[in-house]
Amino acid sequence: MNTKLKNFTKVLLGVAVLGAGAGASIATANMKSNTKQTTMVGKYGTNDWRIVNPSDEGTTWECRPTGDVCTSNLKPNATPNPDGSYNDSEVNIPSESQNQHFADLTNQ
Repeated sequence: MNTKLKNFTKVLLGVAVLGAGAGASIATANMKSNTKQTTMVGKYGTNDWRIVNPSDEGTTWECRPTGDVCTSNLKPNATPNPDGSYNDSEVNIPSESQNQHFADLTNQ
């Protein structure tokens, strides 16, 4: 009887370890997905969104008054165009106007 209890305990421990491993891999996948989802992009033009670094605002780019939208975030699993830009359909475009437009300071 004692041997059966030990074997049952080993099985339960194995299931717990497998469950923890699966949970960790799901958490890692979710972190990668969330990272991409919250990637900030600036609107250079229609269907021309490019990744921007939020900490570079005021240095390499800025939002200026007037216009419809300046920045937003990529949708999950957004796929870039060959040139690295993203189409409007890949971006969580705010439904309300921000009255701002994106300005690339490196090309001025």
